[in-house]
Amino acid sequence: MKKKFTFIANWKMSFNFQETLAFATDFHEDLLQLSEDIADKIIICPSSFALHSLSNIFKDSTIKIGAQDCSTHSKGAFTGQISAKSLRQIGCTASIIGHSERRGYNKETNDDVAAKYSQLLDADLSPILCIGETQAEYEKKQTLEILEQQLAPIIKLYDGHVDTTKKKPIYIAYEPVWSIGTGIIPTPEHLESIMSWLHGHLKKPLPNLSFKLVYGGSIKPENAASLKNIPLIEGFLIGGASLDFQK
Repeated sequence: MKKKFTFIANWKMSFNFQETLAFATDFHEDLLQLSEDIADKIIICPSSFALHSLSNIFKDSTIKIGAQDCSTHSKGAFTGQISAKSLRQIGCTASIIGHSERRGYNKETNDDVAAKYSQLLDADLSPILCIGETQAEYEKKQTLEILEQQLAPIIKLYDGHVDTTKKKPIYIAYEPVWSIGTGIIPTPEHLESIMSWLHGHLKKPLPNLSFKLVYGGSIKPENAASLKNIPLIEGFLIGGASLDFQK
């Protein structure tokens, strides 16, 4: 049986509202067919202003809608933030958290990301947890150290507080910062090593946790086939290429 993958489209702030609706309506039937033919699941993550509209456009279909971020809080005086519960109410099934752009531009810490992860689980949404090292950290051979630091507060959440068996699917997206938007792809050997390490690092303390390992960073048609051959990769977090339906 041919392996099927989860495809997560991170549209970032690339489309405005009208462009987002146009893409979703122009390619509506094509996206549904694509989802049926080649994907285990397609999750589209538009800007927050379009979440409700796209949830309605793809209601009761195989296309799911995810947010690009959520608040660390459930409610309160937090101007501009959106709670996980609100995301759930407008039709989202998942949310990206911990993206390198949020960590970098907004100075989000590993503890901030863990707080968002907890909010998503409480709202019965799937976390799409982004982790990855910078170019400098990679060159210093600190990749595993950085990943361990990023995962530590997530693993701690399950220490008697969160049930590992009754939640939505969890996506762990390895996105080396030095690969995002640069066209540079890690070698298959590097990715196999990282995915194997991640699987073991999570399964050892959390044997009942169900998760999918996802890769993100400069994915395009020219390299997708080789990436699909890496055994533990079950999905892809796609940026620029997801803005072009043909890609």
